[in-house]
Amino acid sequence: MSEWAIRTDGLTKHYGRVRALEEIHLRVPAGRIYGFVGPNGSGKTTAIASVLGLIRPTRGSIEVLGVCQGSRDFPAALAQVGALVQAPAFYPYLSGRDNLRVLGSTRSMVSDRDIDEALSMVGLTERANDRYQFYSLGMRQRLAIALALIGHPRLVILDEPTNGLDPFGIQEVRQLIRGLGAQGLTVFLSSHLLYEVEQVCDEVGVIVQGRLVAQGPVEELLRTRGIRIRVSPGERHNGHPEGVDGHNGALARAAARLIEQLPWRPRVQVQGESVWVDAPPDKGAELTRVLASQGLWISELVPVRSTLEQYFMELATGRQAEGGVRS
Repeated sequence: MSEWAIRTDGLTKHYGRVRALEEIHLRVPAGRIYGFVGPNGSGKTTAIASVLGLIRPTRGSIEVLGVCQGSRDFPAALAQVGALVQAPAFYPYLSGRDNLRVLGSTRSMVSDRDIDEALSMVGLTERANDRYQFYSLGMRQRLAIALALIGHPRLVILDEPTNGLDPFGIQEVRQLIRGLGAQGLTVFLSSHLLYEVEQVCDEVGVIVQGRLVAQGPVEELLRTRGIRIRVSPGERHNGHPEGVDGHNGALARAAARLIEQLPWRPRVQVQGESVWVDAPPDKGAELTRVLASQGLWISELVPVRSTLEQYFMELATGRQAEGGVRS
């Protein structure tokens, strides 16, 4: 079994002068939930369509479940992939079960047992015989995912599965995706909703303007990116000497000035009554010692972990400013 459920090398797609994808090197580990994030128009759907063989790339190689696209065995590999790229056109007058029977049969032979298992996985067993037209948006999206799950795929590709859903529907789909991952399936989740991806994914790839600018485990990409501290006055600063008036904002500014003078010149930013320091947590002892020597006591020290949204904005801003690629 391949280490990678999806692997691309130099995947590129041009439409005339439009560079939809440029040198994409995807690495989607088997058995993990992989979030593929980027703004609308960044190339996410083009990359998915290329992986599934729906469009022909300009250049580059693609492997799915260890099989090279274009090889004799590739159709058999694709048969082990369930995909939701665009919402299927379900029949409103048919039940959820009958929709799966009709649409599922266009891909392969579908048994009643396959349909029952797919409905159970998405939590629609009790509503399976209700007409599709009476389904909520969340139920419709879960039925679409059920269609992708028919046949026990090893890899499930979901392109923007929470589009148009209200918070309750988003939560339903989020829980469903977590459940798929817990069962050992590889899930490739494309989305522009960064918070949702951060909630459910083990790995993430960030695409901006057709280029993959970052990729790796979520915990590694969002590792601690600084320390936030709050200070209180010690004995030397009681009575407001040395220009420190006892107000927490003034204390924060005084602490920031001291920290900025350290030999390793950390980046420092005053945030209200706190100070953010671009430093690893193991610098906490040194910061405590320096501030205490000047009569400022640290009353709170918290490692700061970036959110995926903050990390993405940092990457996107850097990409637009530098025109470069980070990985």
